[in-house]
This record gives sequence, C-alpha cells and structure tokens, in this order.
Amino acid sequence: MQLSKNLIISCLIAFVVAILPLCKTYATGIGLKLPVNILYIIFAIFIIYHYKNIKLQEFKAIFFPIACLFLVILMAYISLYWTSSITDTMKYIRQFLLEPSLFMIFTYLIVKRLNAKELEIFFVCICVAALYHPIITIYDFFVTSNGVFGYRATLPRYGPATIYTFYLLFAFGISLAGLIFARRKIKIIFFVFLLISSFAFVCTDTRFGFLAAIAMLLCPFVFLRYKYKKYILFGVLAITGTFILMLYYVSGKWSERYNFKKMIDNFSLVWSYAPAEMGIFTDCNTTEFICSSHSINQPKSPIQWEYSSLVRISLAKSTLLAIAQNPFRPNGYHFWSFPTNIQHIFPLSSPNHPFSLIGFNDTMIAKHIHNHNYILSLWFELGIFGLLGVCGFLSYIYIYIKKIQIYSK
Repeated sequence: MQLSKNLIISCLIAFVVAILPLCKTYATGIGLKLPVNILYIIFAIFIIYHYKNIKLQEFKAIFFPIACLFLVILMAYISLYWTSSITDTMKYIRQFLLEPSLFMIFTYLIVKRLNAKELEIFFVCICVAALYHPIITIYDFFVTSNGVFGYRATLPRYGPATIYTFYLLFAFGISLAGLIFARRKIKIIFFVFLLISSFAFVCTDTRFGFLAAIAMLLCPFVFLRYKYKKYILFGVLAITGTFILMLYYVSGKWSERYNFKKMIDNFSLVWSYAPAEMGIFTDCNTTEFICSSHSINQPKSPIQWEYSSLVRISLAKSTLLAIAQNPFRPNGYHFWSFPTNIQHIFPLSSPNHPFSLIGFNDTMIAKHIHNHNYILSLWFELGIFGLLGVCGFLSYIYIYIKKIQIYSK
C-alpha cells in the first residue's frame, strides 16, 4: 500500500503522542518544546499541501464545540484582570488552551481526509503510542521497588505519579473501547492490555487513578445500547452500591490513607471548620508543611485525619467560599496559579485561606499547587460562563456519540 501524505502526517501525530511523556522525564531532560514544535512543523506541512482545499464549510459540523472553546478562551483572557500573575496566566493560556485547540482542529482536518484503511492504520499507531506506557510502568515498579508495594511507579524517573496517571488513563480508555468495539479475535488483545493497564494503576498507587478507572468502567453501561439496559444498569448500580457499603466497613481497619469509614464518619465535623482551622485534625508540628495560625492557635482535635485527604477538603471549601463571593468572576486561569490567586480573595490572615502552607518567594502559599477538584477549579478560574463552556464542549461529545449510533447491539 502506498502511503498517502495525509497518512504520513497522521502517523507523525501518533509519534508525538508516543514521545510526549518521555519529554517530561528527569532522565531525558527534554522539555515539552520538542513535541510541540514537531506538531507546528507537521501543521505547516499540512497547510502547504491543503491550503487551497480547506473550506469554511468543513467547520460547520464542529461549530458548537469551537464556540465553546472560544467562550473558555475568552473567559481565560478576562481572568487576566484578577490573576496574580499576568505573565504566567498568558503562558498557561497559550500552553493549555490556544495550542491544544489549534492542534485539535488540525487533527480534525487531517482525519477527515483519511480513507477507511488509513483511519485503521492511524488508530493502530495511536494504540501503539499509548499502550506501551503501562508496560514500562510495571517494569519500573518491579525493577525499582523489587515488587514491594509502596513505590509509586511511572516511566523511569518521570516525576509526579499523579500527572503520569493521565497517560495510563489514556491507555486504559483505548483498551476498554477496543474490548467493546473490536472484532472478536482482536478483543482478546485489548482484554490483555486492559488487565495490564489496570495493574499499572496499582503500581502508580494513586486514588485518582483508581476512581477514574472505575468511572470509565461504568461509562459503557450508560453510553451503549443493549437489551434489558434498564435492568442491567440497575443491577450494576446495586452491585456498585453494595461494594461501596462493604468498602465503608472493611476500610475501617486499613491505613489512614484509605480509611474511608473514618473519613465519612467525621466529614461533617471537619467540614464545619473554616479552611484555615482544619489543621487541628492533623499533625502541624512537622517539617513537611506549615499550618496556618488559625490551626496552630487552637487545641488539637482528638480526631486525626490523613493529611493528604484533609488538605483537599480545606482547599475545596476555600474554593467554594471564593466562588460564593462572585460566581461569575474568573479568578485567574489554570490551577497552577491557584495558591497565589486564592490570596487575592482570602489573604493569609483570613480563616478562609487553606490551612497547609509552604514558603514561596518570600511569602506563604497553600502547599499543594492546585485544589484537586477540577470542576471547582474551572469554576474558580473561569467563572460560571467558562465552566458552562467546558460543560457544553463535553456535552457535544456525548450527544455526537449518541447521534452517530456507535453502540454495541
């Protein structure tokens, strides 16, 4: 088969997807500029080949999602008025909104020009690009930790496991989709990769990864059309509810990090405190972090909470209180700026500032770089209109799936 120019371009996109995580590892020292610049080069080649036959009518089918993206980008620029750093926010808008939107539209134009066989090759390339990451993760886990649980594996020397988990979720999603939609013999391959991807979550040991994987496993029961759907969906919900109930009781004997029973039993009490006061439920006398004065000056609570979960509750409540002041106000785009943007609303002296602090540029900010709740984060960063733009974009994807009737029968 002779390779067309469009197929070569699409395969180069798959190559960029493959090297993207590698470009962030401590081992290689290569930044994200390499894959981004490669995409710009590919985009330029595409324009050279197709600038004469790109018609405005091609964008009619995706007018609504483009409008949603425009609304999100507009609110991000409006947030410059309230952000703590205009320079950083401009950089984040370019990196996480403008460039991804450009490359997404660019990929749409390329895929439209592929025939059925070329689309199949492109899909295989994307699968190869994504599915080797779980294998390397498992390899890193056993080589580095000798199989002893507690090490949070990634690509060798990658960095934060929570960020790397997004690549594993990508692989998990492809495996799940392949298991559902692929032909019979190929289903076996995707089933094997689904098992490998699932074990990779165990190796990375992130609660976010486990919860996201469970949510993805439940999605097909909502999206797909099948016989006795209502009864099966009810059964799945009943089984899930039973599992959660069992988890509630069994986890009472687990470590603080996974003791869900203790967390649920004491949540209302912890939530009743101001965000800066919640440090009384954990150990503030450590070198790892510094508690707000509102926590230090209060007696320590007999109920102690695992720090990682407690700080997320504090961050969530602080974010909600900021949103309640003005739901329409965009407070500064991107979650990396949250620790400084929240101080524009609640200074360190406020009881509504998060309790966990760390020294940063001769000041003190919330220790974690974001509030660990993407819905609240988007609302805080972009205001209600920006959040609606994101919801509209995601709703379009759901409606489009229903419209083109991609279901199992």
